[in-house]
Amino acid sequence: MTEVINAVFKNSVFRSLEKIEMREYEKVIIKILSLDQWQTGFNRVIEKIPKSMKGSGLGIIREVERGT
Repeated sequence: MTEVINAVFKNSVFRSLEKIEMREYEKVIIKILSLDQWQTGFNRVIEKIPKSMKGSGLGIIREVERGT
């Protein structure tokens, strides 16, 4: 199972902002990305989409580019 979970770090503990379906004490590996790191990576992916595709009904890309 691979899942992306939003969490808050407080008092040396990560607390999920959403319900997680897993067993108690199940071990996991956590990769930590700040929101800025995630946004930078996402922007790199968007930049690789050819401009010809950006105007072909992918309005969501325009919204992301505008930051809305």
